[in-house]
Amino acid sequence: MAWASCACPTCRARLALAVTLGTPPVRLPAPARHQPTGVPLLAIDASRPAAAQIVALALDCALGRLVQPAGAFAPPAAGSP
Repeated sequence: MAWASCACPTCRARLALAVTLGTPPVRLPAPARHQPTGVPLLAIDASRPAAAQIVALALDCALGRLVQPAGAFAPPAAGSP
């Protein structure tokens, strides 16, 4: 699991997911990482009614609370590095 610490000297938060708001470029984008932190990056259309639920689900996956059988948070396939 990728974790990044906040750059703020008084903050104790660990980042697990980065979200960009706007229109996602494609329906099923390839998994992406936030370059400065290395955490998973989610692009989402904030005008969608389910936007908040999608972010919450992605955060649960990034934290390991839910297992996703395929996609950005899927466990590595058997035999892969």
